[in-house]
Amino acid sequence: MKTAEYYDNSNYADDELLRGTGVVGLISGDHLHPPMVNDAEIWKDSKRWKEGAAESVRRLLERAGIARGSSVLDVGCGVGGTVRLLQREFSARTIGLNISATQIATARKLGPGAYVQASITAIPIQSNCLDAVTSINMFYHIAD
Repeated sequence: MKTAEYYDNSNYADDELLRGTGVVGLISGDHLHPPMVNDAEIWKDSKRWKEGAAESVRRLLERAGIARGSSVLDVGCGVGGTVRLLQREFSARTIGLNISATQIATARKLGPGAYVQASITAIPIQSNCLDAVTSINMFYHIAD
């Protein structure tokens, strides 16, 4: 099944606010991936997965050298967890890009941010206008 169809038709979320998130989104309430941290206490307690997911994203952004106030495109933004973290903690000007209309709609409901529905194979953003591009835990969705 294609990525957009999977997320657009996700039936995990009874909560309208979390449509398109799948089971991990229901557990974490934001990011669409498990907490990629080396902390057994976070892994044991699913109520802390949102904290762990945010911490792993924060570390990735810091290692990538994302500077405060940067303009950043988050490709495959899911429901916008990374977009909101970039705005909140890095004062970044962000754009989230995702192929799923449902995930874009959910991202807009969860908080502020500019979101574009498009494929990674046809990004409708002018060249040389961003400081950085991020993409976390989504490349396995790309067929080609």
